[in-house]
Amino acid sequence: MFREFKLKIMEEKATPPPIPLYLLLAGLFCVLGFAIWSGSKFYLYGGSILYGIAAGLAIGAGYAFLKQINIQRSNKQDHSQ
Repeated sequence: MFREFKLKIMEEKATPPPIPLYLLLAGLFCVLGFAIWSGSKFYLYGGSILYGIAAGLAIGAGYAFLKQINIQRSNKQDHSQ
């Protein structure tokens, strides 16, 4: 009985609520702004490795934000059809 209850709880928590689109867009713009800033510092200071790492991580985070936005858009299109 306890095992069935535990599985039921796990099934309910399997899908987290979607993140609002405005938060995803705000995060994307912040991350891209940080990537531009750190990339410019990387260029100006002769390739400081810390600015390069920061720019690379920011670009990766921007890709993750774009992927989440595309997932939400595709889910909305699937539900509207």
